[in-house]
Amino acid sequence: MINNTNYLFICDETNKNENDFFIYGGLLIPLNLLVKIQADLLKLKKEYDYCSEKLIKWSSNSKGNLTIEKFKNFKSDLIDLCINYKMKLIVSVVLHKMTNSVDNSLKPDQQRFEFNSGIICDKFNQFLQIEDSCGIVSFDHISSKETSNSHIESLFSNGVQYNNAISNLTNILLLFTYTKDKASDLSSLADIIIGAFGYCVNSSTETHLNIAKKLYPKIEKLFWKENSTESEFGLNLRPSNIQSSNYQKKYTELTQKLNLLKTSS
Repeated sequence: MINNTNYLFICDETNKNENDFFIYGGLLIPLNLLVKIQADLLKLKKEYDYCSEKLIKWSSNSKGNLTIEKFKNFKSDLIDLCINYKMKLIVSVVLHKMTNSVDNSLKPDQQRFEFNSGIICDKFNQFLQIEDSCGIVSFDHISSKETSNSHIESLFSNGVQYNNAISNLTNILLLFTYTKDKASDLSSLADIIIGAFGYCVNSSTETHLNIAKKLYPKIEKLFWKENSTESEFGLNLRPSNIQSSNYQKKYTELTQKLNLLKTSS
C-alpha cells in the first residue's frame, strides 16, 4: 500500500569538464511540501533582493546583483532550507576517466548521463520501496536530447540494466521527465546542493578545503541514510569494483577526505 508521502527526485550534474570526479545526483523533495518549499524559496529571494530573472546556481557566475559574500550567505540559507524540510540527497561519484570508457560509441555527456542516472534512479527506487511510496524523476536537460529520450524510455520500460541482472524501477510509477535551466526554482535547489557537494569533493587548495570544512557537514546531513550510514545509500562511489590500483587510490583518498570534512566543523 502506497503511503501519503510521495517524492519528486530532481537530478543534476556537476564537475562536467574538470577535476578528477564527476558527480550526478538527485534531491528528494516530498510532493506534499512543494508549495511551502517554493514559497520559502521565493521569500529568501526577496529578502536578498536577488534579481528575479537570474538563474540560481552554485557557481558565483550566477550571483547576479549580489556581492560575493551576500551570495555565499544566500546559498547557505538555501542549503538550510533543504535541511529544514528534511530533503534527502542521493549521488553517484565516478572518476571522469572511468565514465568515459563505459561506451565509446557515445559522446562523453551521454556516457556520464546513462551510467550515473541509472545508479541514482535505482537507489531512489530502493528508497521508495522502504518508504512504501512512489515518485517522479526529473532529469536535468542534456545536449544530446535524442539519446536522453531513448535512455529515459528504457529506464521506464526496462529498468536499470546491470551485467547479469535487471533492477525494475517498480516504485517510480508516476513520471520520468526532464527540465532545463530557468524552468524551475526547485531545480536550482538541486544545483546548489549537488554543486556544493562537488566543490567539497574536488577541493584541493588550503582555501577551498577551509570552505569545504564548513560546508560539507551541512551537505552530509542531507544524504539518505539507513542504519546511520550514507555509504551505498545516499553516497555511491562507482564503479563498485575498481581494477586499477591508481584509480583505487583516488577513491580511498576521497573517502578519507570526506570522513575528515564530516568531523571538522
